[in-house]
Amino acid sequence: MIREYKKPIIPSDHGGVAKADLELLGRHLAAENSQDMTGTLATLAEDCVFDDRALGIKYYGKEGARRYYESWWGAFDIVTQSDRRYFTSEGSVIAEARYEGVHRGEFLGISATNRRIEIGLAVIITFSGGLMSGERFYWNVASLLTQLGMDSIPEQARTAMAAREGAH
Repeated sequence: MIREYKKPIIPSDHGGVAKADLELLGRHLAAENSQDMTGTLATLAEDCVFDDRALGIKYYGKEGARRYYESWWGAFDIVTQSDRRYFTSEGSVIAEARYEGVHRGEFLGISATNRRIEIGLAVIITFSGGLMSGERFYWNVASLLTQLGMDSIPEQARTAMAAREGAH
């Protein structure tokens, strides 16, 4: 079951970020939180880059973004809540957010635990040509593993992470 997504309010002072880009980001988040792959990918540039700094993996292009979303959506009934947003003069959005959900499928080689998770993260979002050109995520793998009942990084997670790294 997907949790309720609370639509963030676009502030009147949004620095160097174009209002159209912020509206695009709103559409992206709405599609992402309803796990609408077509709608989510429609907001991304063909050459977008998803950079998961916690796992050390980059996903290139829309197909890479699809793999990124499939890995999270297949494992968690997750929703992203934006807690705070900051805007840069260069036209990027930096957000503090939370992933909230329940672990329903395999992730990093760990079978579903049906445990509730909440992961704090920071994300830097860039835009180009009226689309999102990238997202760079910073989050804590140890926090997720602890919430899934692991006291250390299990060998199957290490193996899965290594395999993903090779799949750029």
